[in-house]
Amino acid sequence: FLCSQTILLGLRGIPALYIQSLLASSNHLAGVEKSGRLRSINRKQWDLAEIENLIESPGTPNEIVFNELKRLLAIRQQQQVFHPDAEQTIIDFGSNFFAFTRVNRNHSQQVVSISNLTDQPQVLPLPDSLSDDQWFDLIREVDVADIRIAFQPYQTMWLRKM
Repeated sequence: FLCSQTILLGLRGIPALYIQSLLASSNHLAGVEKSGRLRSINRKQWDLAEIENLIESPGTPNEIVFNELKRLLAIRQQQQVFHPDAEQTIIDFGSNFFAFTRVNRNHSQQVVSISNLTDQPQVLPLPDSLSDDQWFDLIREVDVADIRIAFQPYQTMWLRKM
């Protein structure tokens, strides 16, 4: 789930996060049964205490997802390459990965977003066009020195050129 949301946050434009995504909440099946409308699955009426309980319960999926999305939004906000109008180019690394570059408007900063779309660890050898540069993963806050990058299942890296 976080992989899909991290991809969304990296793409060009202004990301739209539904409250169900932020809270990692379950489908509102009772709403569908009550209304008879499928759209009710995402139309739960929340009260503040219920939301606070979800996101403040340590170690729950709700708390983990909420805090990680909050952290990713903060990273996104700090990087010029994630401006809604910054350049974006899709990169084809095969069916196991989804990747794209973002370049800020004055071309002084570049980030390559790479996501492992599989439930298996993957190794991605960087192409020559990217392997000559030094990279820093904004998400894990680590240097990426190897030209063969190891990814965990559903992991995304936002690699900033150093």
